[in-house]
Amino acid sequence: MDIEREKLIDMYRKMIRIRTFEERARKEFAAGKIPGFVHLYSGQEASAV
Repeated sequence: MDIEREKLIDMYRKMIRIRTFEERARKEFAAGKIPGFVHLYSGQEASAV
C-alpha cells in the first residue's frame, strides 16, 4: 500500500495534535480544572486518524 508523502505528513500532524490535546486534558483534569471523568486514548492516536 503506497501512501503519498504529503498524506503521511498530514496524518502524522493530526496524531501529534491529538496527543498534545490529550496531554493537556490530563494535566487540566489532574489539577481539578475539568470536572467529571476524562478517558484518554494515549498511544491510540492513529485509530482516530
